[in-house]
Amino acid sequence: MNLDEDLPSLKSVSNVTKRMELLRQKLQFCSVPANFVSQEPRDKSFVTLKRKALLDLVEFLNSGPARSRQEYLTEPVLLELITMVKSNIFVALPPQLDDYDPDEDDPWLDVTWPHKQVVYELLLRLVVSADFPAKIGKKTGLIDQDFCVCLVSLFESDDPRERDYLKTILHRIYGKFMTHRSFIRKQISYVFARFSFENKRQNGIAELLEILGSIINGFALPLKQEHLTFIRCSLIPLHKSPWMAAFTSQLTYCITQYVEKDQTTAQLIVEKLVEYWPWGNSQKQVHFLNELEEVLELLRPEILRLVAKPLFRCVARCLSSEHFQVCERALFLWNNEHIVNLFKLDASDDIEACDIKLVFAALGRNVDAANPHWNAAVQMLSYNVMDIYKDRYNVDPEVFSKQASALRAPLRHAKRQEMWDALAKETSGMEVESKE
Repeated sequence: MNLDEDLPSLKSVSNVTKRMELLRQKLQFCSVPANFVSQEPRDKSFVTLKRKALLDLVEFLNSGPARSRQEYLTEPVLLELITMVKSNIFVALPPQLDDYDPDEDDPWLDVTWPHKQVVYELLLRLVVSADFPAKIGKKTGLIDQDFCVCLVSLFESDDPRERDYLKTILHRIYGKFMTHRSFIRKQISYVFARFSFENKRQNGIAELLEILGSIINGFALPLKQEHLTFIRCSLIPLHKSPWMAAFTSQLTYCITQYVEKDQTTAQLIVEKLVEYWPWGNSQKQVHFLNELEEVLELLRPEILRLVAKPLFRCVARCLSSEHFQVCERALFLWNNEHIVNLFKLDASDDIEACDIKLVFAALGRNVDAANPHWNAAVQMLSYNVMDIYKDRYNVDPEVFSKQASALRAPLRHAKRQEMWDALAKETSGMEVESKE
């Protein structure tokens, strides 16, 4: 094959046999990797010629009557086309830099993107095309399970442009190839499990969660055991990740989709959130409180009462936090109209036996005249929430004060323990650095 040859466009050839031969030549031509680093004139020329040939293939696949395209997209040609796609996108990813910070550093951009972008566009057009039926596409060598495995593995790419194309293409494949759906979900669950338990940074989690948000929305009721296992073993453990901030909105959406489908999943979700609560990380606590509020807003009172005990204990501790953003966010949650109505007590309820007294103690500590919370906004919000409890729950102010005083000491102990835990964690990190 002559790599210096500028092949004519497919439209310029009218003869069917010659056009078919030209199509195969272009597919073979585009399967050859280009050297974007070399400054040799021949390599530079090939980069230009290959991009031109790729664009011609995209135009051919996207134009002309369907009958005309079907004449050329035979199974052997499709096999060559997918082979060309694989040779361009299924390549080894460069190693991740240990000191790379996605929040501070510019994203890494692939130098081969001028070619990769066109190949991804070609693959996307092929997957959505009616000329590429699922019964043919799922055959071995085309869009089979091995292809899906490789596609999912590419989500680790540092280039956000590539991950965006992968997200769209994998979602389209999931929608078109029904036989691959369970397999794709399983591959995604493997990615999440490895990420959650290996405790290292990994790209693509946010994009995979975006795909899952749409997938969960289409789950039939009642939820299958496979889907319940997925949330317990794959989704919920993602909350343990120190990089959760990169995908918190997508994860919250998936969690709330589950709750909308089946409210009984909320008990597991709330219990695990409390179990994984990041007491030493204030920013992450705010993310947890945001998600907790979105979940609680979807629940019926009878479901909410199942999680009341761990919930009250956790939120009460947040209300006593010295970090004003955590405390403020917990107060906003407790000021939510929907949640207030869900937890409303009747006048006959025994407040002594109710775990909500933990919240009373935390609120009382924030407005304690002798030692109030240091932040003025927190004090004001605490007064507002106290008024809600007194008015709506028919709680006598003396009873309120009594509960606050009785439980203030345990809360002080819990807060003191939290400070010691944070100090121990910081000291442990300093010891590791000194040994290195």
